[in-house]
Amino acid sequence: MQPTQSYTSKGFWLFYFWFLLCVVLYLFKIPLNVFTDFQNLAAPFQNSSWNWNQIFKILGSHLLVVFISLAYLILFLASGEAILKVIFVSRFTTIERWVWSLALGLAFWGLFAESLALTDIFYPNLLRIFSAASLLLFLVKDRFRALRRCWPFEKISGVSWPWKMVLGVFLILTLSNLLAPEMSWDAITYQLVLPRYYLLHHSFYSVPGIVPAQYPSLGEMFFSWGLAWGDDSVARFFCFWAHLATSLTLMTLGARLGSERTGWYAAAFYVFFPYLNIYSTRGYVDLFAGFYVVLGLGLLILLDSESFNQESDAAKKGLFLLVCLALGVVWGIKYNAIMYWLVALVVLLWKLSKKKEGFFFLASLFLFPAFFFGPWVLKSWEYVHNPVYPYLTNWFHSFNWNEFDQRVSIIKFPIEGLRGIVRLPQVLWGIFFERYSGAPNEEVGLATLVFSPLLLMKRTRKISTVVLWLAIGIPFSFWLVTSHQLRLMIPVIAFSSLAASLGFEQALRTWNRQAKWIALTPLILVWLAAFYLFQGLLEQPNPFAHFLGFQTRDQFLNQIMRPVGYVDLNHYLNQTLPVKTKVLILGQQNGYYLQRESVFDFDYTHPLLKEWVDKSNNPEELYRWFLKNDFDYLLYNSNAMMGSVVRTEELGSERYFWTPAQLKNYELFFLKYTRKVPLPIGNGYSLYRILPRGKEFSTFPEFLPGTEKYYLDDMVQLMGYKKASDIVGRSVPPEIYAKAYNAIAMNYSEFGYPCFQSALADLAKDHPDAHEVLEKGRAGFARNGDEASWLALQADVLLIKGRSRAAVPLLEKAQLLSPEKDDVARNLSVAYYNEHHIDKAVQEAETAVALAPYSDDYRKLLSQLKSLQLRH
Repeated sequence: MQPTQSYTSKGFWLFYFWFLLCVVLYLFKIPLNVFTDFQNLAAPFQNSSWNWNQIFKILGSHLLVVFISLAYLILFLASGEAILKVIFVSRFTTIERWVWSLALGLAFWGLFAESLALTDIFYPNLLRIFSAASLLLFLVKDRFRALRRCWPFEKISGVSWPWKMVLGVFLILTLSNLLAPEMSWDAITYQLVLPRYYLLHHSFYSVPGIVPAQYPSLGEMFFSWGLAWGDDSVARFFCFWAHLATSLTLMTLGARLGSERTGWYAAAFYVFFPYLNIYSTRGYVDLFAGFYVVLGLGLLILLDSESFNQESDAAKKGLFLLVCLALGVVWGIKYNAIMYWLVALVVLLWKLSKKKEGFFFLASLFLFPAFFFGPWVLKSWEYVHNPVYPYLTNWFHSFNWNEFDQRVSIIKFPIEGLRGIVRLPQVLWGIFFERYSGAPNEEVGLATLVFSPLLLMKRTRKISTVVLWLAIGIPFSFWLVTSHQLRLMIPVIAFSSLAASLGFEQALRTWNRQAKWIALTPLILVWLAAFYLFQGLLEQPNPFAHFLGFQTRDQFLNQIMRPVGYVDLNHYLNQTLPVKTKVLILGQQNGYYLQRESVFDFDYTHPLLKEWVDKSNNPEELYRWFLKNDFDYLLYNSNAMMGSVVRTEELGSERYFWTPAQLKNYELFFLKYTRKVPLPIGNGYSLYRILPRGKEFSTFPEFLPGTEKYYLDDMVQLMGYKKASDIVGRSVPPEIYAKAYNAIAMNYSEFGYPCFQSALADLAKDHPDAHEVLEKGRAGFARNGDEASWLALQADVLLIKGRSRAAVPLLEKAQLLSPEKDDVARNLSVAYYNEHHIDKAVQEAETAVALAPYSDDYRKLLSQLKSLQLRH
């Protein structure tokens, strides 16, 4: 016995060395920032108003969200259980019945929402009525059963207090993030915003400029039931239910393949995973896809391991039906469903082709994907003539697909090929030790890495794990050669956790004398994961002040949303714009918190404005494109659009490449078919109503939207930099702006606005050359015919010369031609004051303030004039 004990002891110490090495490397590469974390935790509380009315109001809203979310959980479980009884009755455990009931209920209500959207009755009130009435029906039928089914466990025993404590910590951290407003990029740019648009539109429609509008939308239909209540936290709770159900599925798989203890550890390795935990609190459909994949392939693993060997043939067919149904649902959620569906196909062809169930399984395996994916194929074909848009664009010549879109697609969905396989060690190192996702708040768990060597131990109990390894290997291989987005690997992470738990179980059985020391390792890892989750939440930013009621939603969002003023502006627009308004957004990250239909033409999205300009031969045709797509307003932020130029530099393709004719038509469209709407917020924001102006002229924002690259390129060159990103964070002197305006006016003879910009910049100098200023203005007028700007410029020159009386009629005419020009109102006020018409001066100063409420200079001028008016 001595050699065996020596071998056992050596293996145990090698494992512990490996465990400590992984933990030390993890802490070294991703250090714990305890002092910084304390500062980040305290800052929002220090800057918050400690108002008890506010605190109780916010806590009350949190409780309402939790109540509605639990009500939906009851509804999904009750509906799913009713369906499960029709499909299959077997010796499912309580937990197995719980997860399958949730899956079937969620699928049913998702399909129901889909049917409402397809029939143009997708109204929030209707969704609320249906869900509330159905819940009431289930409660009346058997309220005790309906409430009891929310708890999936028959009993919880043998769980030590350190595990209960860490579980409580995770639940509190998760809840704090769930109740915070949504902030994730993909969630607020399509996964949550698209169902919101469908609810506003009361049906599906091809959302212009948003490529994901053509993606499978079943996951978005899940979200719609929560969004119907006006709070995305309810919708995001569904992701958390899916995440929790995935861990419970692993618990049942581990229990059937190993022991109850194996199941608990499998669930723990998965659920205590900071990266996945944060994603479970956000609006990502990947959590739903992962849940259904783990359900379907997990049941297939059990069928292969003969866990249901005692069932009748009819019962086995029911199980096969559930496998195919779960994998079919994924086709309605994500395109990447194929790499998980292939696992089932391989198992069918290899293991079940010669069995009598083979044909039934094969038919079901193709039938359910056709059922769930079919509507989205037809939708994409109707919208863009490509059933798998934006893929296979060389085969299906979809409209609107251009070089810019192709480059974006390559960046977001790269094809690594064999290079991805070769880079496997580097990829694994990046996943575990270098924050592979790139975000500072999305660390991964170490359990799958630490316990993976234990799988090499000789098993005391034979288990068929071939399907398990196929479920890990096939999707992971696909992932390596295609897109490296880690959230696409949720099922692989789940099955890896299951495999690790099997190895850990074997270690506990083999090294029984050191069992206590071995059992300590996962506890250390989950507490470490808890702290990293806490640290990650502080860096995103900190949701705890809002969770406890010390910070409002607006205060929280102001820390995140850009450009500055995003939250206040959207509140203002939600109160003032008509409900059926449609807004084209240029230079804002998204339109998520604008409760109107909108399209953001920004960063990596399809350049919709440029597409319309390309198709227009004159300004009137461009105006018709706005009318055809029902856009009433254009919202622009010049600061963010300049930043967008820097970010799109890496594409190697200009987002807005204008030919001379296009630029001329576009500038004339802006002058003759837009009207500036006053906003209470500056910070580079401008809002324009789209409508014909007749003899009037519009006024330009800081730049003609879409021409920012012209200015930035010249500024970079004038400041001696090599690329646009070099200018980020640096101050640009006024003389650089003036030189850039002049350079653009010289280089683009079809572009009139830079002539006026250059003229005004020269006029602001200490000793301007009036003749040169007027020559530049005359050139601008000759190019674009902007009579209002030309008259205003002449008047400005006269004011500088002290000829106010001569300037007044020019300014009055300019104001008639362009009533929204706040600088004309301001200068006219000064001219009236100089001519001793104090009442008129006050009136024009009030007009200037009304046109630009954010201007401190205008308010100061008005205050001074009113004081003088009172004296007289």
